[in-house]
Amino acid sequence: AAQRPKAAASTGAEGAEASASAVASKLERRPSGAALEQSGILKAGAHKVAPALPGKVDELDRKVRRRSVGDALDKRPAKEDLAKSGVLKSAGTSVAPKIQQAATELENKIRRASVGQRLEKRQSAEELRASGVLGSEKVSSPLQAAAEDLRKRITKDQVSHLLEGRPGLDELTRNGVHHGNRVAASLQKPLQDLDRQLKADTVSHKLERRPSAEDLERTGVRMPCDAIAPALSAAQLKLEHELAKAQVSHKLRSRPDTGSLQSKNVLHAEPGSVAPGLAGPKEDLERSLRRDNLRRSLSNRADPDELVQKGILKQPAESGTALNGGTTAGKRVSEEANQLKRARFAIALKGAVHLEKLGCVNSAGKGVLKELIFAEDKRIMAAVEVFELDHDVSEMLDTLLRIMQSVVEAAA
Repeated sequence: AAQRPKAAASTGAEGAEASASAVASKLERRPSGAALEQSGILKAGAHKVAPALPGKVDELDRKVRRRSVGDALDKRPAKEDLAKSGVLKSAGTSVAPKIQQAATELENKIRRASVGQRLEKRQSAEELRASGVLGSEKVSSPLQAAAEDLRKRITKDQVSHLLEGRPGLDELTRNGVHHGNRVAASLQKPLQDLDRQLKADTVSHKLERRPSAEDLERTGVRMPCDAIAPALSAAQLKLEHELAKAQVSHKLRSRPDTGSLQSKNVLHAEPGSVAPGLAGPKEDLERSLRRDNLRRSLSNRADPDELVQKGILKQPAESGTALNGGTTAGKRVSEEANQLKRARFAIALKGAVHLEKLGCVNSAGKGVLKELIFAEDKRIMAAVEVFELDHDVSEMLDTLLRIMQSVVEAAA
């Protein structure tokens, strides 16, 4: 029993020593004042303040915070301003205060859904670039604004240049674009409508009279649709033009020179002696002079009887008096004369028919010409003989027409 207090005392001493050692180890491991300042637990410079001042410092800090809070409360917006800006619900709302939060969340969901639908329906970046809203992706985002500004300036300069070069009011009036002061302002619009309608009628009339596709294909203006593919028509036309150009060039290189043409009586005048514009009229005049000389010579020629008497022309043997029905030579001459007469009759008759087709004579006039032809009128036969020499159809037709008119006038 005497030993029990001693054991208890020793146990208490050991416990005290263990507690002291634990406290000492914790104090050794506690962070320094600088570490506490870095972590925000201890204010900056608090460990440098005297132990008697930290309480006053905290009190002063609270006063400063209280004053700043008071200033912020004085500057806060009123309820009416918050209600107008949508931050605070107005007092006259029909929603109970308990469900205002739920109503606000529901409105936010509705807005989010609406925004989501609009985002889904918005145009893509490619469509925005095509319409000119979004700049090219080749330009970086920071430079797109500068590029757009530069583009606007270039467009502005181009518009200014075009405005400076636009025609004046007098020129527009002269070209019919602007009617000027000749027409009252109230009548300019009806006048323009009337002018437009007249132009539309003119275009419609011309469209009605334009040739059909078949006519254009027949004349070679338009290629047949089934003949070649549309994609190859331009190439075919170009090839045809090149071929025609090559043929013309070849013919120009191989054409005869001036001396050869003069020797063949194709070119009559010396080069440079007559202007090109007068060469045709000169040839026509020379042909007309030769025709007149030939007519004069034919009209003054001797009759066959006179030529027979002079011994120039042999008299053909008569079929009744010739031995054994006439000689072979006489028959041949008679046949050739009949063939020549029939050929001249055919030429004259064709001329009369052609005059009727041209509308120069009617059926009665054609009948007069036929009677003269079958009667072997000397004037008509002379016109046919001249045609056999110069082959001038228009001259023969003109002569036949004049002969018919003279006969009709004489009969009247």
